[in-house]
Amino acid sequence: MNATTTILRAALLFNLFLLTAGWGWGQTIFSENMGNPTSKTNVNSYTGFENYGTHTYTGTGDADVRNTSPSEEYTGASGDGNVMINSESKSFEISGINTTNYTNLVLTFGQRKGTKASNNELIVEVSPDGNNYSPLTYSRPTGSGTATWLLIEPTGLIPSVSNLRIRFRGTNNTEWRIDDVKLVGESAPTGPTLTVSPSSITGLGYMEGGSSTEKTFSVSGSNLDPASGNISVTAPANFQVSTDNITYDNSVNLPYSGGILSATDVYVRLNSGLSIATYTGDITIAGGGADEKTVSVEGIVTEYTESENPCFAVDFSDITTGNSTSTNGSSSQWGGNADFPTVVKTYQAGGAVRMGNKANPRTGSIESRALTEVSGDITVNIMVKGWINIEGGIKVSIDGQEQSL
Repeated sequence: MNATTTILRAALLFNLFLLTAGWGWGQTIFSENMGNPTSKTNVNSYTGFENYGTHTYTGTGDADVRNTSPSEEYTGASGDGNVMINSESKSFEISGINTTNYTNLVLTFGQRKGTKASNNELIVEVSPDGNNYSPLTYSRPTGSGTATWLLIEPTGLIPSVSNLRIRFRGTNNTEWRIDDVKLVGESAPTGPTLTVSPSSITGLGYMEGGSSTEKTFSVSGSNLDPASGNISVTAPANFQVSTDNITYDNSVNLPYSGGILSATDVYVRLNSGLSIATYTGDITIAGGGADEKTVSVEGIVTEYTESENPCFAVDFSDITTGNSTSTNGSSSQWGGNADFPTVVKTYQAGGAVRMGNKANPRTGSIESRALTEVSGDITVNIMVKGWINIEGGIKVSIDGQEQSL
């Protein structure tokens, strides 16, 4: 490239920057190189952090800063001091990072693992308030030659808040070292802004006669006007939203104050009892003087098909004690069978089972045998018999995934 071309290119970039004034990209919001300790020092006692006095550094379980095995092998490695975490009782947190006026936040940090088999057992999480933490995800190579320093860039939503916390937390006895924590982002526009993530949700369908699983999206806002108010989240026809995954409605309000709405999860599901069809629409997020945002949703109700080869089908016809039309059923406990070997507070009710009683805790349960012969999607069909009301609710859990009926 000749000198003339270089000057023209520089002028073009400068003009582009002027045209996009008010917006920025890749701006460093926070950077910490851990300083250079003369010896191993507890995090809570160490005053040599690069930003000591401006930000707050907290350790638990005797997490410490040391100068052995200094960072190397990645661009920007500062060497010298690093934080050591080597047990599940240890953690290291940086707080006081103001990300209010930034979007598209990206975190990077240098990490050294002590064993070649380790991957991502060091938890990295962020919090808008010091109480609720959301994990970021990352993965690193394993095997021979991987117990080295590596620059990590985890993925996940980092909120725009006045006091962001970044926490590194051990889950085993592997030796983890941390250095060169850096947070970058784009300058947000100065006007009211709403941010949603993701902007599209699919997979909310169910078989005819079933019910929808729920999925979530996050809503945050900055520079909202007025300074205190509500952001409305309105579902399209055939969908419902919730803030607690318990009470669902056509719309919910998200309260905010100080012009800021910290990242808030909203649940969405497809209405129950719908006919076979594909349902689509846009959830509308509005308020605070910001431009409306939308999240597109899709759910498909498919025809009910019963498996030709069920894992098991239990009709409890062998239970003759009690009845299924009385609120009492019977007081005779049911001990389970081959398909449901584990039962708690379960009673015989004449061709059915009654779960729970009046003594606290009132809930009862039945648990099936291990379904080792199946894989992929599983359909569970349940008939509720006899009583007018279900006291509380019925929950079905499959391999840790829970659905309320």
